[in-house]
Amino acid sequence: MGAGFSFGTRFSFNSIKKYGALSASDNYYNIDGIVSYNLNSLFGGQTLKPFLELGGGYALFDEQGAGYFNLGAGLEFWLGENIKTALILETIYKNAGETYGVKHFPYFEQRVWRNTPS
Repeated sequence: MGAGFSFGTRFSFNSIKKYGALSASDNYYNIDGIVSYNLNSLFGGQTLKPFLELGGGYALFDEQGAGYFNLGAGLEFWLGENIKTALILETIYKNAGETYGVKHFPYFEQRVWRNTPS
């Protein structure tokens, strides 16, 4: 998209064993569409790149699903001399805006291998 913006999608599947102190056996499915803004122009540097994220998606907790508004932030840590490997840490606030949706904060850890020059 240019000017520090990018877009993408994300899918996840998880198994939930606990809700706080309560035992559970639920599945969690999620699909999101996201728009990210790279804050690197404010901070500079090639190895640490903070970003903000905005989007929407659909999550299904066991058998109860809802559409969600997403707002998130994260950090990309680019490693090595050629800057071709990264570790990305991110959190997102997911709000359904509905009485039956569960507001929650999923956390992500991603590993990236870039095949093109930096």
